[in-house]
Amino acid sequence: MTFDDDPLEFGSLMGKGATVRGIAVGNAQMYEAMVQAIDTHKIRPPIDRRFRFEDAKDAYQA
Repeated sequence: MTFDDDPLEFGSLMGKGATVRGIAVGNAQMYEAMVQAIDTHKIRPPIDRRFRFEDAKDAYQA
């Protein structure tokens, strides 16, 4: 579903007990600058440990 083509039906969301939360993000130019900085400085997320899919509950708690 795209928000440009279809109106959001709040009634169906309310009936399902859904929660809608907005987030604040920058524009496309800010995103491109962030990607460029990550690439330039070779920023990589630290990985503390890995979990098997079967251990997803333990991973979430970690």
